[in-house]
Amino acid sequence: MNNVFRQSLLSRVENLFDENEIAYTRDEEELVFVLSDPEGYDITIRAMSIIDDKWLMFYVLACNLSDVEPENHGRVLTGLLRMNLELTGAKVALTKADEFIVIGETNDTDLTFSELSGILLNIMEGSILVHKAMEMF
Repeated sequence: MNNVFRQSLLSRVENLFDENEIAYTRDEEELVFVLSDPEGYDITIRAMSIIDDKWLMFYVLACNLSDVEPENHGRVLTGLLRMNLELTGAKVALTKADEFIVIGETNDTDLTFSELSGILLNIMEGSILVHKAMEMF
């Protein structure tokens, strides 16, 4: 086995961030970092290991269902579910706390910075779409 494989996926992301001078903090078992997108939004992204450290999940807390009037919940849920068809490399999910999150995942043990950048870009684009959709309600 090579050294990259022995290294946890989360540690691999930390190394990629360090090598590319991306600021982050470690919050318990997560990495937390803020990236700016081309439209000027600052997006807080979290990264965590899942499924026995075999997968890495990146996610953004986009909004909460409680921010929407109850009579619009069905339309919002339907719209965001359909949005999953439009997203590439990311998906929208609803947590137990009724928070909408945008998720990207990988199990690539030799993840490159280019691949990581692609995942993060997909999540950022998905987050912007969710925010724009929620502005309608």
